[in-house]
Amino acid sequence: MNNTFDINRFGNLFTYECRNYLPRIANALITYVCIIFSFWVTMVAAQESMPAVFRTSAIGSIFDIACWIGPFLVYYNANNRKKGYVYAMLPASTFEKFLSMLVMCLFVIPILSYTVLSLTDFLFYLVSPQGAFGFKGFELANPFYTEMTVNGSLFGFAGNSFAYLFSISCSMMFNMMLRSAKIIKAILITMAVIFTIMIIAIVVFVNNIDSFARIFSNVSFNSLMLFYDILALSLSLLFLWITYRRIKRVNY
Repeated sequence: MNNTFDINRFGNLFTYECRNYLPRIANALITYVCIIFSFWVTMVAAQESMPAVFRTSAIGSIFDIACWIGPFLVYYNANNRKKGYVYAMLPASTFEKFLSMLVMCLFVIPILSYTVLSLTDFLFYLVSPQGAFGFKGFELANPFYTEMTVNGSLFGFAGNSFAYLFSISCSMMFNMMLRSAKIIKAILITMAVIFTIMIIAIVVFVNNIDSFARIFSNVSFNSLMLFYDILALSLSLLFLWITYRRIKRVNY
């Protein structure tokens, strides 16, 4: 039943994963709370105030990290040679497992992380002496905020959304491809790939600088953003397909 889908079986699987797998991010959530608490303590100790705009920026960065690291924490043992058999024996098809993992990583973990971060920031704002020190003002952080949406362009919002999908799909793929020291290996591999691409791009650009100058002079910024969106979406779909194939073919 690799590609079959039954709504009741999927519901049972998703409920099981929320009950048994989702608590694995508890320590990470506590860490996020401690980071915001450290900001507040620092401001109180220094008798300074931290405006909401700076806190929302920090929360956005923590949120990005939380979304990327989430799949590693929740599904760390999914392909483990000793502990992975529990995941393999779950009464669900490959497609149901993949869909449950996708919903968990794409929606549940980000929403939970965002809620914890926002509530923590709000609570410390409430206990801060208004007009004195601590947290000054309160705004809900928008992880998809960009100046381009303010100016009426959809490319910025789409770009951030595709970057969000790209980041999570990439970590899902790494989590199923790697078996040990997953986060460290994923970071090192990503850095190596980025460094290699940068070196190749620099060499190609330097050797063809006149050609690139003519090309960029005739290409609008919106066209470049559209290319970026298509590339991010295409790579995200590729990573998700690799994740699905890995769930289907993983050997224990």
